[in-house]
Amino acid sequence: MTVVNINTVAVSCGYNRTILIINISTGSVTSTINTSGDCYGISYNDNNLYVVISYSIIHVMDLTGKVIPLPSDGITNITVDRDRLVCIDPTSIYCCSLDGKLIWKFKQDKFQDLRRVTTDNEGNVYATSYYTNTVVVISDDGQHHRELLTKSDGLNGPWGIYFDKKENILLVCNYLTERLFFLM
Repeated sequence: MTVVNINTVAVSCGYNRTILIINISTGSVTSTINTSGDCYGISYNDNNLYVVISYSIIHVMDLTGKVIPLPSDGITNITVDRDRLVCIDPTSIYCCSLDGKLIWKFKQDKFQDLRRVTTDNEGNVYATSYYTNTVVVISDDGQHHRELLTKSDGLNGPWGIYFDKKENILLVCNYLTERLFFLM
């Protein structure tokens, strides 16, 4: 899911090969976009939707229909921030220019199950690691990282993650639970 504006979100519906545009004020689907393959990660930036299709390509949903090459065949989630595209596969985080050129790559043997990714106002990258019950933060240049949240903080299969740039709050939720973490 990605925020389009204060009243609208876009939701990728994986195996259904669709993206739903939802008005969250009314709870209604305002439009549906069909995709050419299973759609997974989705991000919105500067009037464009960036959608991971079939783990291998990104469709930029704009008037040109440009397709961006990815640094891995197993991409599962993306976010777009400023002039960068950040995407993950289960073992690595990639920071690329919007035309697909690799800027940096983060890989640590401990993390073999990366699931979701987001960025903050300074360009730091946050990712959930499902089996290690960890949220890891990587610096804007990809050179430094640390574990921000762990199982001892109550993480149990962290899945969803979103950084609210207006409120400067990181939101994290566990898989299949109602527990939501707020970090300021």
